[in-house]
Amino acid sequence: MARIGAALRQVAAFPHAGIEPYRHGDLVINYLERSVTVAGEPVRLTPTEHKLLFELSRYPGRVLTHDQLLKSVWSQDHPADQRLLRSFIKNVHQKLGDDARNPSYIFTQSGVGYRLANS
Repeated sequence: MARIGAALRQVAAFPHAGIEPYRHGDLVINYLERSVTVAGEPVRLTPTEHKLLFELSRYPGRVLTHDQLLKSVWSQDHPADQRLLRSFIKNVHQKLGDDARNPSYIFTQSGVGYRLANS
């Protein structure tokens, strides 16, 4: 039972294991290594920023609503709102070197949510 529990925890920790990295331009998200690089340079993200970017990369090209992102990134024990989400998106934009006014990676669908560019 302990081995099964450990295996299930590992799968939950790395839900993208075995999946090819997300690539778009200079951006690479390596799920197995839990790393993000832009032009070969590592990008230091907080755990929440990682989770947000990984969630967006699961559905490239598809707009994820504010509510979908809030539910999938923040636990129900930690209520979050759209202002917090916008703040995290802004931070990720900056860390990726992505211009929010003319983005290459993360796009805003005004009043709806965000999407990551198709890989």
